[in-house]
Amino acid sequence: MIQMCKHFGHTVEATFDDTHARIALGERVCELEVSAPDLLRISLTADREASLHAVEEVVDRHLRPFAFKEELTIQWAESA
Repeated sequence: MIQMCKHFGHTVEATFDDTHARIALGERVCELEVSAPDLLRISLTADREASLHAVEEVVDRHLRPFAFKEELTIQWAESA
């Protein structure tokens, strides 16, 4: 999480500490929370559904290289 935030921080607003992070991708926002030693919760918000799917792809594409030492499973779910 921290490595990904540092990476994004070169081009967009990214803030983080040991357990929480926020990355502003224009009108889209990615919030991350380490909720267990092996669980990273990711919340995405976007102004349109198409934009939401695009940011899912961006996060997925960037998170995988930083988690190469981990067995990574990403499950996206819509919330109300």
